Amino acid sequence: MALLQRNRITQEDKQRFVRALEEQDQDYLSLADMLAIQRSTARSVIARYLHEGRIKVQPRGGRCNALFDAEMIRFLQKIVDEDCTLSLDTWPRKDV
Repeated sequence: MALLQRNRITQEDKQRFVRALEEQDQDYLSLADMLAIQRSTARSVIARYLHEGRIKVQPRGGRCNALFDAEMIRFLQKIVDEDCTLSLDTWPRKDV
């Protein structure tokens, strides 16, 4: 049995769908069928647009890169230079 491949809807299709919904006097289900958009996708696009005023999906979470400034780098370098055998377990007990 072959698995059905899910087709992603493009950002342009989402914008076209919302514009068509605003311009025409039809419900979102008939517009979704007319534009060949899955009903569940259409429902989520419209819900996001009505509740949050946006069409685009927010980026997913991920690693939050924290940048050190020059002062923090100097401070860390000083600690490591003083005692390079420090571990994360002993670090907080070390008075600097």
